[in-house]
Amino acid sequence: MRKNINIIHTINDFIEKYYPEVNGVLLFGSASFKLEDFQDIDLILTDEKFSYTSKSSINYSGNHFSVIKISSYDIFNILAEDYKKGIYKNIFETGFIVKDEIKLLTFVKQYINENYPDDNKTVAYSINKCVFKINEAINSLKRKLPLTENFLIFSNLISFLIDFIILQDGKINFVSSKHKSKYLHQ
Repeated sequence: MRKNINIIHTINDFIEKYYPEVNGVLLFGSASFKLEDFQDIDLILTDEKFSYTSKSSINYSGNHFSVIKISSYDIFNILAEDYKKGIYKNIFETGFIVKDEIKLLTFVKQYINENYPDDNKTVAYSINKCVFKINEAINSLKRKLPLTENFLIFSNLISFLIDFIILQDGKINFVSSKHKSKYLHQ
């Protein structure tokens, strides 16, 4: 995959200024797919010196950087916790490695491509879970409940129905509120 050389220089300058000793940098999001017209530069930084996962936003050289810092020791824990959502799986799978001194990002990408559980199994599990939640909400609505509780259950039911539609399309990564809105507008 060929990247716009200017974005790579901008990322390297940013890393040199803010995180000069970090051992892994992964570019993901819109800037990793397009050569132009991206809103921000999304990066995952890995290093054993990070004690916990954190997010930050930094404006540098006319660009907005959204940074997720992950301890090198925590990557597989994060993937395990994120298994059903698949967000980090997708990030690591499609992201572009900018820097990988200890070859951890290369190993993670290889693991995801060769050994990570199949999306079809995850989607099937999520659909079953969604159907259960839909049935549970419908059964709750059959009881006499206060108006406010009915409203909350009904709004959850709508959300579960949207999840079901999205999952039927196999889009397990779109079940967050942010992604639901984007998906439905398309």
